Amino acid sequence: MEFDHNKLIAEVAKQVLSPAGLKRKGKSRFFYDDNGWWCTIVDFSPSSFSKGSYLNVGVSWLLYERDFWDFNVGGREQGFSSAGNESEFASAIFEMAVRAKEIAERNRERFSSVSKAHEYYQSIKREGWALYYAAVIAGLDHQFAIARRNFSSLFEHPETTEWQRELNSRARLLLNSLNHPNVFIEIVTGIVLQTRALLHLENRESALLGLPLVGEF
Repeated sequence: MEFDHNKLIAEVAKQVLSPAGLKRKGKSRFFYDDNGWWCTIVDFSPSSFSKGSYLNVGVSWLLYERDFWDFNVGGREQGFSSAGNESEFASAIFEMAVRAKEIAERNRERFSSVSKAHEYYQSIKREGWALYYAAVIAGLDHQFAIARRNFSSLFEHPETTEWQRELNSRARLLLNSLNHPNVFIEIVTGIVLQTRALLHLENRESALLGLPLVGEF
C-alpha cells in the first residue's frame, strides 16, 4: 500500500528530535541543533533511485559565511533504508532518529567549548578546510602560535580554484588580525552572525554565541 514516506520521516523524526531540542528546517527532512557558533545537523537524505532515506549527522561550524549547511565533522551514519513497507520503514526511521539524537547530545559535550573543539582538531590530520577551521578555533582558544601554523599550512597549497582564493584571502585577514586579538574575535563574531543570518537562524546576541568576548583575550 502506498504511503507518504516524506511525511512519515518528518513525523517520526520530530517525535524523537524535537524533545531533545532539535529544530526542523521548514518542511524538509533536515533538523539542526543550534549551539551558537556551530550546529549539529541531521539530514534524512533521499536516494535518486528509490524511495527511502540515508542518515547523515555531523557538525557544521558557522565560521565562514555561506547560505548552505556543510558537514565539517561527521557525515554518513547509516546506510539506505527503503520505504517499501510502511511499518518496517517507520521502525528504521525511528532507529535513525534515536541515533541522530544520541550524536547531537554527545556533540553538545564534545564541543561544549572552543577548547574542546581545539583539542579535536589537534587529534586529527588536517588539510584543506580542516586547516582553516583548526586555525580559527585555535585562535579562539588563545593558541595563537598553533593558529598561525595552521593558516601557514593552508597557504602552502596552490590556489587553483576560486573558492581556494577566497578562502586564503579570508585566512590572511584572520592571520593578520591575530596580532590584535580583540580585532580577531570581532571579525570571527561578525562571521558567525552573518552565517546565522544567511542560514535563517534565530537572532542571537554575541554574548550568547559561546565565543570568547572582546576584552577576554
